[in-house]
Amino acid sequence: MRDAIAALAVAALTFLPASPAAGTGTAGMTAAQLVGRAATGAPGTHLFGVALSGIGQLPEVTALAARLHHPLDVVNVYVGWDSPFPSRYVEEIAAAGAVPEITWEPWRHQLGLHQDTYPLTSIASGALDRYVEGWARAAAAWGKPLLLRFAQEMNGDWYPWDVGVNGNSALDYVGAYRHVHDVFDAAGARNVLWIWSPNVTSSKTPTLASMYPGSSYVDFVGIDGYNSGVGIPYGWWASPAQVFGKTLADVATFAAGKPVLITETGSSERGGSKAAWIGQFFAYLATQPEIVGFVWSEYPGRADWPIETSPASEAAMRAGLASY
Repeated sequence: MRDAIAALAVAALTFLPASPAAGTGTAGMTAAQLVGRAATGAPGTHLFGVALSGIGQLPEVTALAARLHHPLDVVNVYVGWDSPFPSRYVEEIAAAGAVPEITWEPWRHQLGLHQDTYPLTSIASGALDRYVEGWARAAAAWGKPLLLRFAQEMNGDWYPWDVGVNGNSALDYVGAYRHVHDVFDAAGARNVLWIWSPNVTSSKTPTLASMYPGSSYVDFVGIDGYNSGVGIPYGWWASPAQVFGKTLADVATFAAGKPVLITETGSSERGGSKAAWIGQFFAYLATQPEIVGFVWSEYPGRADWPIETSPASEAAMRAGLASY
């Protein structure tokens, strides 16, 4: 399997050659090259990305990256299943020098949790293939490296595709994920790298292993986890080890060797020192060689996750990235 991932990564690298206009990372590598290298699990690969609330934030985060003296390797956007393939989004992100990551959510978010618009069973059976095939063909035609995070946080209870919500089983989730992946393969979308992305586990969440689609369907294990502090009602101040440690240990029991990408993270300013937490976060990453990068949530107005919520937090991120 590692050989197959390496072949995929090498193929992806041909699409974004190094150039002065492209984002560069370690030793002058482009973002596409870094992502391809990370997909092989190569040690010492460190991706830095941000997740946007909308593509309109791209100029802001590009300016933020300049202040941080570190390019953006990955930029995430969220797209629901009531939307076509976001060609403009991926083009704008690539033009900014980053690799696009699409979090592809099978719902109409305005309908809330209890909806049967795109049931997992219908996705798995092929009943929605006309839509999926359209995306697959568009991704293949675009041709450049693309990270795809389908139906994230399946172990939660806040999305309609989550296991245990709307009658969904772990087998339903795995079947839907595999089927979507297979449709993309059939369309020749070999430029797509797949992220399987649970939320950090708790005593209430289902067993992650039961929802894992298998190593041949996953290029990156993604993990979402936040230090919420007291910024949101259910929050508490947690160290990076407290946020991620249990989930990383769990993943290692069934997906050992898979590169891990922290696909959503952030820290509150309330309940402790966010600047200190950011420093602890980089120290923690240094002890976890399986983690090949992180994507920080830049959601204005949602708690206080963004990097630039205070000069001290921004300075801490700049210092951490300088040695990352």
